[in-house]
Amino acid sequence: MGMTIHLYTDGGIRPLPPLPQGSGLGGTGYVAADAASQEILFEGANHHPLQTTNQRMELLAAIEGLEMAMVLAPKRLAGMVV
Repeated sequence: MGMTIHLYTDGGIRPLPPLPQGSGLGGTGYVAADAASQEILFEGANHHPLQTTNQRMELLAAIEGLEMAMVLAPKRLAGMVV
């Protein structure tokens, strides 16, 4: 059976006064770790300069982390359960 990884994600915004309440400039981040050893397998962070919402950034962080897992899966993560 393959290795299990944990994918931790977060997204958020920095509110700016001229923008509507609940929106701002966004950012996302993700870290994947081996569930058994907690060794970090990959990590990333992105800045999103367009007006966005916190909910969108939270979802985008998870999507970006899963996309990275799919890119690395054939090379480094073969046999892991995501």
